[in-house]
Amino acid sequence: MTAHLSACNNSVTLSITLTKTAVWLKAVALAKRVLFWPGRVITARQNAAILHRLDERELRDIGLTRQDVLATSGLAMDDDPSRHLARLVEERQMQGIRL
Repeated sequence: MTAHLSACNNSVTLSITLTKTAVWLKAVALAKRVLFWPGRVITARQNAAILHRLDERELRDIGLTRQDVLATSGLAMDDDPSRHLARLVEERQMQGIRL
């Protein structure tokens, strides 16, 4: 019975340690997200500006329309529009849609 209690105590201790570690890792991930947020916003806005400067022919060459680019203006500030647009182009290619 003593061995069973010892095993239970070890299991509880391990469980508490893992929970503390998980909380710590989540806190570190959140801190990184907050710390690097300004850089993500700057990069996302730069990419959006580049896309907005492209003319219709250039957009068509990469599989996009002006409406596609304008639709990204509703994204969160730190959400890079190029990721969403790349996914859209990939979906169109898979469906065989050409602009």
